[in-house]
Amino acid sequence: MLNYTLEEKIKTLSTQYIEQQATASLLLLLMSALDREYQTTDIHYTIHNDILELQNAVKHYIIQLQYILDNDDEKVRLSALDNCIQLKKKLLSIYENIYQYTSLWNIHYTRIGDEVAIRKYKEENITQKKVEWGNFLFGLFRIFKNF
Repeated sequence: MLNYTLEEKIKTLSTQYIEQQATASLLLLLMSALDREYQTTDIHYTIHNDILELQNAVKHYIIQLQYILDNDDEKVRLSALDNCIQLKKKLLSIYENIYQYTSLWNIHYTRIGDEVAIRKYKEENITQKKVEWGNFLFGLFRIFKNF
């Protein structure tokens, strides 16, 4: 009997926690939408049309949220949920494309950075400098001594 009441209490607390997190997320979403709506400064970059379409769709759902949640017709809520899932998929595909571009840039940048570093070392004749093996081994000894 004690286990059952404890499980019910845990279930109730976890449900309340999830509801509070959902409410907080919704309030943050609404606050961000209001900030964007009343933004007075111009942005210094262009936003791609796909992202603008997603922003407008999200804005539409934020405005219609009260109607969707209060509507007793399950078809309306399921339709809105399906549309939001499609919006999420579009957003993820945009994110994947951006991540691929960033990864490619990092690959090319690493090669360029390595080439610059090699040229710098050659110009400064760093390859001519002697390695002080005694200091190097002493440093390693101190590191392994601490383990």
